[in-house]
Amino acid sequence: MNPDVVAAITRLRAEDVLSVQQAVLLDRVARRRLVSLRLEIRALLYVGVLLATSGIGLLVAEHHRAVGPWAIAGAIALAAAACLVWIARTAPPFSWGAVQPPGVAFDYILLLGLLLLASDLAYVEAQFTVLGPRWAHHLLVVGAVYLLAAYRWDSRTVLGLALHHAGGLARSVRGPGLRAAGGG
Repeated sequence: MNPDVVAAITRLRAEDVLSVQQAVLLDRVARRRLVSLRLEIRALLYVGVLLATSGIGLLVAEHHRAVGPWAIAGAIALAAAACLVWIARTAPPFSWGAVQPPGVAFDYILLLGLLLLASDLAYVEAQFTVLGPRWAHHLLVVGAVYLLAAYRWDSRTVLGLALHHAGGLARSVRGPGLRAAGGG
């Protein structure tokens, strides 16, 4: 507790600079009776998404022969669809301006759904070689989906993922032997 801040809040309330609600809230913060857990919750949600996607990857790697490729592809697609359907139902309407997410978990469920969708497409391509030598088109589709989702649901997290994906696509099209300066 900082006694100078508490005294200042009391003085500002007495001078009618602060309303009663503002003074009560600021007094709780100054006396450390009110703390924000937003950062910790967001970190836990991010770690949860990382653990879920890693766990699914390990599960597929360990049991893909016993379960079968169709069942794995279907299960991952179902999980991705469940996340994205929840996002579509929960999301506020589209706006060209900034839109606040309906809850702290919104961006992380969106991230989980999109990562599962990309993982499912990669798994299907790896198992069934749907696109054959044009597998880089898979990266283009995933990047476009990420970009559309980032703008539809106003998610900076997914926008970062889309931009990172675009960099990976550019590298796969140019090849690993070329320098970034354009040539070589």
